[in-house]
Amino acid sequence: MRDIRDRLRSGTTPTVTVLPDGSVDRRSEIVGVDGDQLSRETVGAEIASDGKTFLTEWHGVEPGGQSPNAARQLHELGAETTLIGHLDHSIFDSIPFRTYSMGDPAEIHVYELADGVMMFAAESTDIETWTFDRVETALGPNLESAFGADAVLWMNWAAFPHGTAALERTSELLGSETTLVIDPGAVSTRSTGDAVDLLDGLRNADPAGDTVLSPSRRESNALLDALGIDVSNRSEIATELREYTDIAAVAVHDKPAATVATEQSVVEVPTVEDVEPNRHAGAGDRFNGGVTYALASGWSWAETLTLGNACATHYITHDRCGDRADLLALLERYADDDRV
Repeated sequence: MRDIRDRLRSGTTPTVTVLPDGSVDRRSEIVGVDGDQLSRETVGAEIASDGKTFLTEWHGVEPGGQSPNAARQLHELGAETTLIGHLDHSIFDSIPFRTYSMGDPAEIHVYELADGVMMFAAESTDIETWTFDRVETALGPNLESAFGADAVLWMNWAAFPHGTAALERTSELLGSETTLVIDPGAVSTRSTGDAVDLLDGLRNADPAGDTVLSPSRRESNALLDALGIDVSNRSEIATELREYTDIAAVAVHDKPAATVATEQSVVEVPTVEDVEPNRHAGAGDRFNGGVTYALASGWSWAETLTLGNACATHYITHDRCGDRADLLALLERYADDDRV
């Protein structure tokens, strides 16, 4: 890993705009008769053998959505954060930074397992019918400043049927020094044609600043499958996507390591493997919050991936976004280990 402790101590306050989703997450865990969490294998075997009923324990309701999750991480790092999402629910009222709402959030039922989660999403009509016009309506005279920020983070493309067209409009509005970071979300929920349209849209766009695609390993595999490209090495995956889209960089986050391909090089930063997770979903949102903060602050790619990994690790082990002090403590713990 790259030592970023001095970077975190000094701190910066870049401006970052995040969009466009939002969800109300209803969390439960699936348990056996003894009250212990069931594993994915056990639940899968039960379903395969015609099992229809499971016991659950209620955990509560939380504000969610990939954009709000990433925006919280950016806020904790010190960014001047603006969130443009689907936030028409009182659960979002306590967000401590600037927000604009474009309608009702999705509803997500999250079922926690001993080694993972199952999520069932019901998208709102406002999300299903959303177009970029609603961003313009919500922001009004603040549109130009929002998209002239140091960075714009576009999360969860897959949830928005008109997302590709909206990304094209986003690219046209970006400032000359603005970096656009895109997390495509659950690509497997979209058609092959939709995935190819997304990648072609990135290739044909001409933004004033840099564009970075930041999928998970699973999401990047789905994008390559849509292109009919069969590679398995992380470096090759990132490189193939970058070369096809001809954008500044593709950063793939995975459990063993985060890997970025640029036109000049490939950089890989290992993650911490020997941690006990308290959460099995949401790490990627915090990773991209960290990546966007670092890019907006002018960090190198090795430093950027180190921060992204640290944000993800802190979240899954502590069940909350880490601020700079939290991440410094984590990095101190692993200072002599070539992983984070």
